[in-house]
This record gives sequence, C-alpha cells and structure tokens, in this order.
Amino acid sequence: MSPKKSAWSLVKLYCAITDKARHVIDDAMEAKYGAEGWLEKKEGLERAREDYEKHGFCLSLGEWDRNINSAGVPIHLQDGTIMALTCAAPSYLVSGEKLRGSIAHQLAMLAGDIESLGV
Repeated sequence: MSPKKSAWSLVKLYCAITDKARHVIDDAMEAKYGAEGWLEKKEGLERAREDYEKHGFCLSLGEWDRNINSAGVPIHLQDGTIMALTCAAPSYLVSGEKLRGSIAHQLAMLAGDIESLGV
C-alpha cells in the first residue's frame, strides 16, 4: 500500500474509532511527527471527523495528493472490525462538488446496506 493510500486509510479509521483509541493514535503520531508536524496533520483529520459526524462521510480534496479527490465511509462489521469504502479519482475527472453532492452520499448508503446485511 502506498503511503498516500495508507494515510487516507488512517483518515477513515480515525473518524470511526472511539475517543480512547483516537488518543492512542494522537500520542503515537505526535511521537512520530513531533508536536508541530502532528498538529498540522491533526487539523485535517479533525475536519474529516467533523464531516463524518455531520454527513456520514469524509472527503479529501487534494489534501494528501493535490491531483486526487476522494471520499470514504467506514463500515462497522458485527465482529467489531472497522473497514472502509472509498472512491478516489484524479481531480480533473471527479470534482469535489461531484464527490460531495453525489458519490459520497452513495458510498454512505452502500455502507449502511452492507452493515444491514449483518456481515
């Protein structure tokens, strides 16, 4: 998995985990990036978390790669596992408006459908 894909996976999981687990990640990331470096990255994660709480999905519009727009939603499996559905595309093909207005909502509905199957 590329570092950018790995980073985007962290965003989706960060939005879906408990506050206690989030604090563990915060501490580990601060140790890795330093207080100042982690603060910058955490601001983006907090924006994504606010989007997730408000809309049920999070977006990355050129944040991890300026040429890529993406949306993601977590899926909570019955055994407690958290997975994610994502859609990412070059920004010249899929605008932030299209992701926010259509695709991200469809991902959220699909995640709900998968969860309702009792997987």
